Amino acid sequence: MSCIGNDVVDWEHPANSNKSRDFRYLKKILTNVEIEFVYDSENPDKALWSLWACKETAYKTIRKSYTGLSFVPRLWSVKLNGRDKMYAEGEVIIPG
Repeated sequence: MSCIGNDVVDWEHPANSNKSRDFRYLKKILTNVEIEFVYDSENPDKALWSLWACKETAYKTIRKSYTGLSFVPRLWSVKLNGRDKMYAEGEVIIPG
């Protein structure tokens, strides 16, 4: 059986808190549309870490079948249905 781990983000940890204000970091891991989503969100940090969790989970899942796959997060696009919900459905679109 294959397993996929998940991460827990401590919202109050200084390294994670207000990370949504770090434009250099956002440009490194998010598409322009995702950056707008973060900025327009009622809770930008929650939006940022939700997008990151989607990308990371998709990568961890796909790499089990495609071992040579490289992970360049800003090239992976997340489309969520709804904004600022505790749980949302969506998809991660990867290059190729």
